[in-house]
Amino acid sequence: MKNKNGNYLIKGINLTNEQKTLLKFNGMKNPLFITNHSFWFKDGKPSTEIGFIYPVSHSFSHLPK
Repeated sequence: MKNKNGNYLIKGINLTNEQKTLLKFNGMKNPLFITNHSFWFKDGKPSTEIGFIYPVSHSFSHLPK
């Protein structure tokens, strides 16, 4: 999904290995975290624009009970 500012939202399950290494979130070591989130990219790199920095959660199943 692309917005008017050129940011793309990419589902975690569709990330390439290279894209995964560019993301510096602590949860990137947890496969369920990656599966449960989408991430904003712009020009092939993680977005640094306000409002497009943090991952978008689709599920909380990766959190401890």
